[in-house]
Amino acid sequence: MYVVSFYSDAPGRDVYAGYAQTLEQDLQRHQDVFRIERLPYRGTWLATCHAKPSFLLAALEEQQQPIVWLDVDSRLLTPIPLIDPDSYDIAAPQGSNQNTGLITISLEVAMLYINNTDNAKRFLREWRRRCDTSDLPVTDHYHFLQTWEVLRHTDIRLKVLPNSFCCQKPCEETVVQLQRSRCLSRKVELARVMEFHHKSRMQDS
Repeated sequence: MYVVSFYSDAPGRDVYAGYAQTLEQDLQRHQDVFRIERLPYRGTWLATCHAKPSFLLAALEEQQQPIVWLDVDSRLLTPIPLIDPDSYDIAAPQGSNQNTGLITISLEVAMLYINNTDNAKRFLREWRRRCDTSDLPVTDHYHFLQTWEVLRHTDIRLKVLPNSFCCQKPCEETVVQLQRSRCLSRKVELARVMEFHHKSRMQDS
C-alpha cells in the first residue's frame, strides 16, 4: 500500500515540517513505501487544506495503484491494514463530527483509502470542485463530507471503516491517532458553517 501526504509552512515557520519528520519516522517503522511532499505555501492554511483532492488525483495518476492518505500531523501507531480492493473506491474511518442538519454523516479524512478506479477519480474531482468553488470558510473535511453525501447513492463504492482506524483517543486497535488541535478546529468550522448559512438566510429575507 502506497502512502502519501503533504505539508506546507508559511515563510519563516516550520511547524508542519516538524510534523512531517515525525510522521516519516512512523512510516519508516510501520510502512515500506510512502512519500511526504512539501508544497509551496498557498497564502492561507485553508488554501493549503483545499489542495488535498488535487494532490490525491495527481498521486493516483502517477502511482497507478491504490493509495492511502495520512494527514501530516497525524501519528501512525501500527502497520496500515489492507482492505479488499474490490470492496471500495473511497474508504474513510467512522468519525465523531457532529450532525449540524447540513451534514448528517460522521467520517474522518485524516486517513483515506483511495482505490485506483475511475469512480475514485470521479469522487476526487467532485471534492476538488467543491474546494475550489465554495465561498464557505471551511476546510477540505467539510467538502469531503458534502461530496460523500451527494455521491453515496451512486455507483461509487463508499466504504466506512471502523473508528479504530483513526481516532483521537488511541486504544489497542488504533492505527492512526488524530491531533487534538484538529478535533478542536472542527468545532470552530461547524460554527463558521452555521454562521455563514444564518447570514445567507438573513440577506435573502
